[in-house]
Amino acid sequence: MVKGKKGHLPQETHCALIKRLQAVIPAMAQVVVLGDGEFDGTQLQAALRTAGWAYVCRTAVNITIYAQERVFSVGDLPLKRAEAVALENVQMTAERYGPVMLLGIWDTNQDAPIYLVTSLADPTAAADWYRLRFRIERLFANHKSRGFQIHKSHLRHPERLAHLLVATSLAYLWVHEVAMFAQTHGWVEQFHRTDRCDLSLFQIGLRAMHYARREGKRIPMRLRLPPKLLAALPNTNGFSVR
Repeated sequence: MVKGKKGHLPQETHCALIKRLQAVIPAMAQVVVLGDGEFDGTQLQAALRTAGWAYVCRTAVNITIYAQERVFSVGDLPLKRAEAVALENVQMTAERYGPVMLLGIWDTNQDAPIYLVTSLADPTAAADWYRLRFRIERLFANHKSRGFQIHKSHLRHPERLAHLLVATSLAYLWVHEVAMFAQTHGWVEQFHRTDRCDLSLFQIGLRAMHYARREGKRIPMRLRLPPKLLAALPNTNGFSVR
């Protein structure tokens, strides 16, 4: 893959991904795509609309907006802390792509506002959807620097990387199950402070496994996948999941 400005992938790559996802997502499914500033390109937005999918994506302060007779930059929205602004039926960039809704949201606990473009008609719903995006950041971190270190695998072949992601994703689920087992059976106080918890569920699971190995304890649990999910896994050339 050839990266573009700021290390971002080109829109063509994103659009190709959308086409591949369409092949595996049921046609009747409700899909809302949540993206950071890399995913506000007009070509990608058009591809999502063609697929019949909604989206809420972050956009940059320097993007040009056309609203009726006014032309301004996203960052020019009049916005103060603890406020939110929504503009309907605007167009964006020199291509005047639209209509889209532009949102500006400045939460009280944030140093600066965020700006979103969305195909949804309800600004409150769009903001609620986008807040869900941050949940996946923990998964990224736990797969990489805070957990499985897959960024150090040096894998470049897409299929091999896909196989590794299958394994680490299943392991990710199992580590969370171990964490809940440890919490239920009073293990956590054996390796973490009791006055408060500073660990994520994933880190609790990892420490619980180290504790069990050190103390010779058994974790009586197994990860079982439904047959339909097993059948949907990619051809792994000998790798098996039970």
